[in-house]
Amino acid sequence: MSITTQLYTDKAVLPVLTVLGLIWTVRTVTGKVHANSEFTVSICVQMSMTVASLEITSASVERTRKLGTRLGELAEPGDVILLVGQLGVGKTCLTQGVAWGLGIDDYTASPSFVLVREYQGRLPLYHIDFYRLDRLEEVADLGLDDYLYGGGLCVVEWADKGLGALPEEHLLIEMQHLAPTKRKLSFFARGVRYEEMLAQMKLSTKVRKAKGR
Repeated sequence: MSITTQLYTDKAVLPVLTVLGLIWTVRTVTGKVHANSEFTVSICVQMSMTVASLEITSASVERTRKLGTRLGELAEPGDVILLVGQLGVGKTCLTQGVAWGLGIDDYTASPSFVLVREYQGRLPLYHIDFYRLDRLEEVADLGLDDYLYGGGLCVVEWADKGLGALPEEHLLIEMQHLAPTKRKLSFFARGVRYEEMLAQMKLSTKVRKAKGR
């Protein structure tokens, strides 16, 4: 793999870095850049790994929750879902749906003031939030391996703040504002398990379109 770096003030390239899992590599190379910087990095990468992807537009809060519910239904022990997006984009709303898909009726509040909230359903749900963390090293020092490599489902909000300390294989979902209640969800699967999960999400989307819902 060859890497070339160049600094830009355009944040449009950040999702690409996040998806490829190169934030930690970039920090190592430059010594300064991280996900919350006003700078981002343009990277030319030659690598054999492919990243399966899917884009879905949600026109309502209810639709976003339903997408989360489907993710919860598809979840298996040890799965890791990473959420990326600005404040108020709907990451916690999506996680609420995930909880419902696991058979958890409790409200999934954003754990911004509590690093991890745990819920019991078909699988344990570990709702993790990196919002108040500033440095990748803080994430690495938290000792989250029991959650990330355990028998439950981990959903990590603000995952771009600590991507280098998270499992290399994961399902990453980037959420973007399109309108007051409209969102674009971009799914990126790294690893065979998550490619299978994404294939099921694609199938569910096709079925929904065929039914006109």
